[in-house]
Amino acid sequence: MYERARDRDPALVAYHAERGKNLTRAATAYAEAAEQARNLGDHTLSVVHARRGIACGPDAPTLGALRFEEAKGLLVAGALAEATTRAQEALAMIARGTTRWVLTVQVLADVAGRRSDVPALLELLPPLADAVLEGPHVEGPRFRALCAIANWLVTLGAAREAEPVHREVERCASRFTLSDHERGTLHHLRGSSRSTAASGAP
Repeated sequence: MYERARDRDPALVAYHAERGKNLTRAATAYAEAAEQARNLGDHTLSVVHARRGIACGPDAPTLGALRFEEAKGLLVAGALAEATTRAQEALAMIARGTTRWVLTVQVLADVAGRRSDVPALLELLPPLADAVLEGPHVEGPRFRALCAIANWLVTLGAAREAEPVHREVERCASRFTLSDHERGTLHHLRGSSRSTAASGAP
């Protein structure tokens, strides 16, 4: 029973692999444990797992995954400068067009938004819009990342700068079937765009 439980728990797998000096396996399992903790809402634990995995000296793809988990946790904790650094490091190691790559771009967008950094937000649009995705399943994450950029720009009073982002959101939305939540997000974004246009916001 213990063996079966250990096999299901990536944190335990990582711990035993690390003790057995199988650092490659340990790093991979720590990445899985960090993702699991993030999905459960425990971002502090996610960062702990990520940093233990990083200490194992993983290869670039695994290190990219671990840096992403670390960046996400740091964003939630409000450590914006370090979150930016870790997300940029992750982006350089994660395969472009994958779900994790898009999620890392969104971390950078959320950091830039919280820092009221309009130029940094605008810099994220071209790579996100132009990326060749690894499959149709990544359109949803790209849509959500684009919406995040657009919403931050509107919130920061950069309505004119948000216009090309709105257009890209609409193009992205036409390429896949939106969930109810995504349709609600699009409806809200369209409403914000109309409101700022009617008010003559710069």
